[in-house]
Amino acid sequence: MNAVCVFPGQGSQYVGMGKEFYQHVSGVEQLFKRASSILDMDLCRLCFEDPDQILAQTEFVQPAITVVNLACLLAAGEVGIIPVAVAGHSLGEYAALFCARAFSLEDTLRLVRRRGVLMQQAASLYPGGMVAVMGLDISRCQELCEQAGAVGSGEVANHNSPRQVILSGDKEALRVVSDYAKKAGAKL
Repeated sequence: MNAVCVFPGQGSQYVGMGKEFYQHVSGVEQLFKRASSILDMDLCRLCFEDPDQILAQTEFVQPAITVVNLACLLAAGEVGIIPVAVAGHSLGEYAALFCARAFSLEDTLRLVRRRGVLMQQAASLYPGGMVAVMGLDISRCQELCEQAGAVGSGEVANHNSPRQVILSGDKEALRVVSDYAKKAGAKL
């Protein structure tokens, strides 16, 4: 994912992302500086420290993840890996489109920023959350959502792979489903 269930206090899971690339991969520091300028946000401060604890908000985390994805491209290039074909899933599509030279860096980051803002607005209008369940198949995830139905609505949102399913719905229902999923041996 790029999909992660974000409850208050969980933003710290992102803090530090990209820092190793920034410190050790040629061109990543310049990428962060240029991206910070385009987005009018301090990505180093956001990604490495998150002092305002806003990194878990989709409006901020989507551009940050995209820049880290682009840093991964630089890291791959540094060891001689040059993609001949690219693909991306969900937010990852934007890094893939940039890599394929379909979008400029400016267009990529502005689109991702706008995507994040719109998703944040929708989340404010329709509060809820998402959770990535790893290790249970889709039918088991559907069963768990049904079991949690008494406390709220939870649904399968994405079937990313045979062993990763993204659920969305009411926060309370997702808390219950998350507990059920952990008891069933899933990782979240």
